[in-house]
Amino acid sequence: MIVDQGLAVGSHTTEVHQMRVSEIKSIAEFDQLKANWDHVYSADPHAHLFLSWLWLRGWFEIAPYQWSVLALRPDDASEYVAFMPLITRGPKLLGFRPIQLIAMGGQPLASYTGFACLPEYEEEALAALADHIQRQPSWDRFEMEEVMDPRLDLFLDCFPGEDYDIQRSHGMPTLYIPLPDDWNPSLQTFMGSKGRRNMRRSLRQVEEHNGYQMTFTQEDSLERDIEILLTFWQWRWGFKPIAQWRRDTMRFFFENRRLWLATLWDSERPVAALAALTDEVKKTFYPYIVGHDPAYAKLSPGKLMLGYSIQDAIKNQFQVYDFLTGVDEYKFSFGPKRRNTTNIIISRKRPKSVAANGVTDIVERTRNEMIKILGNVKRAGIVKRLWFWYQANIKSYYSG
Repeated sequence: MIVDQGLAVGSHTTEVHQMRVSEIKSIAEFDQLKANWDHVYSADPHAHLFLSWLWLRGWFEIAPYQWSVLALRPDDASEYVAFMPLITRGPKLLGFRPIQLIAMGGQPLASYTGFACLPEYEEEALAALADHIQRQPSWDRFEMEEVMDPRLDLFLDCFPGEDYDIQRSHGMPTLYIPLPDDWNPSLQTFMGSKGRRNMRRSLRQVEEHNGYQMTFTQEDSLERDIEILLTFWQWRWGFKPIAQWRRDTMRFFFENRRLWLATLWDSERPVAALAALTDEVKKTFYPYIVGHDPAYAKLSPGKLMLGYSIQDAIKNQFQVYDFLTGVDEYKFSFGPKRRNTTNIIISRKRPKSVAANGVTDIVERTRNEMIKILGNVKRAGIVKRLWFWYQANIKSYYSG
């Protein structure tokens, strides 16, 4: 169902005009937006993969939450000029939600969140989005996690302090490399001398060893290659409840010819694998999952796969290699640039919401302490199993 609302938006700027806000709540309706969405996405310099129609289309298929998309246009005769994906979540007790949470769409799989908007409509569109969200009476708390968008303050300025409490914190750091036009000069650009030697040595070992070979996923090898990669990934990190979501995402991107998945073999034994999601519009290459057989640690197979994928990304004229969130040590050997996402919690100040948010804060603090305590010893036997049981069940509790 699409619900249109004509909104007289706020008066924070004289440039704000009347906008119409539609709520898209079904896959069929979302499919109809593709051409319009692709146009806005292409024109928005701040949009990233996790705001693309393709990413969201795949995520909506597997999302464990109730989702919606806010779509804005100046009038009924115009195309949409801005989009904001949202989800509704919150703990259920006896079939009821004592606190209503809304959050950014794409979580928990999306590394970044944000808005997609035509540049010429930014101020009025973000004001209209904020106004629309404030008019919805049911929510108590709006959690905006891992936002990577410089327009965030334009949106937050529309929430008056007498009615809303806004908490801001740093999100996850994210690393990226602006890619040059040629591989060999690029090593000089973003790697130190030691890193260059190690990378060249690893690549030479693969090239000169008769048993090593690199294969790229084809339709008949997709399932095998995905399982190899997820097995390696979980060897390092332990069992992950979101593995099935990642499996579905890789399948969907492969079907749409936007999955880069390479596997390194030693004869018939898989050594390492890396899957990347590619954005042809923004010319950005996103290494999504990487894993390797620990028996081959001396080869530095993880770094080798990253180096190989960077080389291939340059060859295919990508302009940015985005490591996604996290500052793992191995990423720094490639000399990346750094930026940060932002986390925001917007809480209503009405009595019912204050009480509900107080309970949520207690739950969150308890959860964070459990993560801290268990995280320190999660690799030890039964504690490791309890860790992953806890992680799976707390996600289930919140998704309802």
